[in-house]
Amino acid sequence: MKVDAQKLKIALNAVKPAAMGKSVIEQMTHFIFTEDAVTTYNDQICTSYPIDTGLKCTVKADSLHRLANRLTLDTIKMTQKDGLLIVKGQGVEAELPMLVEDEIYNLVSGVQKGVKDQKWQKVPEGMMEALGFCMFAASKNATQAAAMCVGVKGKDVMAADGVRFSWCELKDTTRKNFMINAESVAQLIRFGGFHQFCVSDAWVHFKTKDKAVFHVRRNKGDYPMAKGKKLFAEFVGVQVKLSPEDRESINEAVATASVLSEETPIDKTVEVLIEKNRVICKGESEHGKVSRRKKIKYEGDELSFLINPAFFTQILGRDEPSKLFKDDGKVELQSPGFRHIIALKRHL
Repeated sequence: MKVDAQKLKIALNAVKPAAMGKSVIEQMTHFIFTEDAVTTYNDQICTSYPIDTGLKCTVKADSLHRLANRLTLDTIKMTQKDGLLIVKGQGVEAELPMLVEDEIYNLVSGVQKGVKDQKWQKVPEGMMEALGFCMFAASKNATQAAAMCVGVKGKDVMAADGVRFSWCELKDTTRKNFMINAESVAQLIRFGGFHQFCVSDAWVHFKTKDKAVFHVRRNKGDYPMAKGKKLFAEFVGVQVKLSPEDRESINEAVATASVLSEETPIDKTVEVLIEKNRVICKGESEHGKVSRRKKIKYEGDELSFLINPAFFTQILGRDEPSKLFKDDGKVELQSPGFRHIIALKRHL
């Protein structure tokens, strides 16, 4: 069947993250063709992008992805024959091993069946941004399943790891409550473009206007919102005055320090030290370490904390910049609809 080569490239790039890494089921590292879509599945994420190929097979994702991204043709022909996916175009012919097995199709079908009985609703204003902000506060400790998640309940979006606490309040309710792993949230945000979502027993489903669907596995239970809200209610801080120029200096220092912090964006942290008339930001990883100093106009107590640089940059760069407050042992970033508390280093 003839296939739009550029649309294929877009589809494969969109769904590829769910096929990365190792898996006990080989086809979880494959692109899964279902005649009118290409899908990937890895037990935590299932992504599907509509494209007519007429194919029903799976192909190793890394191989086909590299091939598709080298193609500059408008149209290619894709066929199945003798256990091979054959790709032909002007001056190009490739053969890739393929599989046709029921197990992976049954897993994908199980996810997609969950959508049929659900009513899609519009993604509430600010929900994706809230998920993106809160994911940085989730724990990395695999023994604490709930703490590794971002929780959504009504208008509240929250995550916490005992050192960092994030809370966003939406304008509209999500109707259904759910928890999803922060690493899955990172992939969800990267996919982007969602305008509808629904919640089934085991998955949360997000859909784009071009009918691409991103399914994220739910974690069981309810997020402890009340406990988190109590912490925020008890915070009584004094605002730290920072000029726009000071914010820019802090932002530049954080960006420099992030160069040699951990490579995975969600795992990155830099140390921020705000003291009399200067800010010092430090980043460190197995590749080395870096420190950046900048002058600012600050006369208050020393403040030292660890924070994700991407998150900090987003917060400082909002249309209505966040305010910084200090309390005994903690600092808090506040902006409309969002609050983030961080324990100071000396209190860890």
